Amino acid sequence: MRSVKLTKLKKLRKEIESSFGKRFPARITTDLHWLLLDKLIQDLPHLDSNLKRVLSDVVANRSLNDYFGCQRMCDPQKYRSPEEFYSSTVVVSFLKKFPFGKVADLDPLGKAISNFERAEKLCRITNRRLKWFRNRGFRLKNRWEGLHSIFHTARLLISSWLGPVDLNTIYDHTRHGPGGAVGVSGDATTAYYKYAAEHYTVTTRALPYAEAAILADPQWRRYIVNPEAILGDPVPSHRECRDDILKRFKVVNYNKVTFVPKTAQTHRAIAIEPLMNIFLQLGIGDHFTQILRQNGLNLLSQTRNQTLARDGSMDIHEPNDKPVTIDLSMASDTLSIELVRELLPEEWFNLLDSLRSPSGIIEGQVRPWAKFSSMGNGFTFQLESMIFYALALSVARHLGFGRSLVSVYGDDIICPAGMALRLIDVLAFSGFSVNSEKSYLTGPFRESCGSDWFEGRNVRPFFLKRKLQNAKDLVFVLNSFGGLYDRFTDHRPFDGLSSFDNFRDLLYRRIPKVIKHNLLGPLCEDKEGHIYAPWDRSQISRFVTWDRDTFTWTFASMKAVPLKYRGAAGPIVLQMMGRHGWRSDIKSTDKLNRLKDVPGYLLSLELTKGITPGNSSDVTRRTSTKLRLATLTSSGWRND
Repeated sequence: MRSVKLTKLKKLRKEIESSFGKRFPARITTDLHWLLLDKLIQDLPHLDSNLKRVLSDVVANRSLNDYFGCQRMCDPQKYRSPEEFYSSTVVVSFLKKFPFGKVADLDPLGKAISNFERAEKLCRITNRRLKWFRNRGFRLKNRWEGLHSIFHTARLLISSWLGPVDLNTIYDHTRHGPGGAVGVSGDATTAYYKYAAEHYTVTTRALPYAEAAILADPQWRRYIVNPEAILGDPVPSHRECRDDILKRFKVVNYNKVTFVPKTAQTHRAIAIEPLMNIFLQLGIGDHFTQILRQNGLNLLSQTRNQTLARDGSMDIHEPNDKPVTIDLSMASDTLSIELVRELLPEEWFNLLDSLRSPSGIIEGQVRPWAKFSSMGNGFTFQLESMIFYALALSVARHLGFGRSLVSVYGDDIICPAGMALRLIDVLAFSGFSVNSEKSYLTGPFRESCGSDWFEGRNVRPFFLKRKLQNAKDLVFVLNSFGGLYDRFTDHRPFDGLSSFDNFRDLLYRRIPKVIKHNLLGPLCEDKEGHIYAPWDRSQISRFVTWDRDTFTWTFASMKAVPLKYRGAAGPIVLQMMGRHGWRSDIKSTDKLNRLKDVPGYLLSLELTKGITPGNSSDVTRRTSTKLRLATLTSSGWRND
């Protein structure tokens, strides 16, 4: 009897796994996003009548241009209550980032290229202006009075944070990232394939640093000299392996500009860097992150920005001290060479200048860059954060404000209202443009780091960024909207506020029955593994049980498991040591003395104590995964 029950359960698991990722027929998915938008309009009682009429016409005519025009009608400054604004922003933002594909009158790639060219032009202008400024070549306008003092204070701050260049510390932070690089593309961009690459691409000025990074790693030296070497073999000296290392390098003095979707109306420019450049850049970026954290700016968390944005949306500060949010347009692409030269110590500027790509390929042409770095560079985010933070603190000090209400995360800047206009002037002189549509200096609304606040209420809408092609996608949207109501209301009832019943019902009816009845569980961070359900409704699932020994609930959830591939031992060892922070530690050989080092084996490593078998020893590819049903546990059952 037990064996029959287990057989049925095994069959049920396979049926769930099969149906969860199975693509729906085109007749179900083609217009589903428009049908959902129509249900949203019906579900929102506080929706402005004029906006509701326009949106109904948009759905009926499938008119994208009119839909994007509705976004201009949703100005938070004109709304009287968070409920009214929330109703409008939810429906107006729903398809803002949806991948519509090729649509007449929409050219997101063309717009992105145009913006990129405009950013380069702005960088050239800024470079010229800052050279004149450095040489006192022109008289400053009245609004820029005191700029020399502000820049000087910013330079002193950055210099005190960075200290002298310590290459050994930077080499300890170097690592391969998950994305592509010049010479390594497609799915094979994990650390294994980057260590195993036939050639390591690098720019001319970065080559000495790349060589030094490899020479500092005994395991990497041994692998390059003899890819078949095992851990017990002697490590070659610097002199013995230098020629082999240099032969491995391929000099390319450019990055490759590509574009990825940002919204339905425009794409985002990303620069793909040479392999060893991005390896070194990530070391700089992580080093900067550590330094900034020691000086009051935590780039590993967005919580501070989000908290200050919430406080700024409420009347809990004096008018001049009220936090305001400033967002910059194309901040990474308008970070000019001369601004970095102006604010960073000379030795740090020379190091970063050596590791950046001096030129790039865009639309098949190689061009020198007027910008210092762009998105895709491993230290751009940290560098721009440091510069904005230093300028903001300098302006605050110049005007007599404290630093407690100043915070930066990338190009999201928060500061007291009394210094905002002055800071905007300084940023404008530095070559940056304020995004007026996403900057809020007055009124009850603030936006920063993916959080939107209206009078202290979380009014962040949901953006549908994927096509709805299978049950996994539907479960993700269903769960996202399930928590939207509770997040806004903070679990307090509001009369007439929608809980999106019609919208969720449309999604629910299209999810296969075997998933609706069995893939149920509590609220958790993963929004696409199972359907969030209250405890009483989840009892219909065959997989929801109570464990009396551990006093926990167990339930089923779908997980994307990476596919594993065969690989040579050398790059696997380098991948493992890099992930465990042992890359530059020659004593780490002792920690791996039980490693079964046989080239070509299928990742069944005997590991010493201290290493957990799993991802660090697996040869995987970036998007190569399979869906598998996993059993999870929870000590409680959250469904709100």
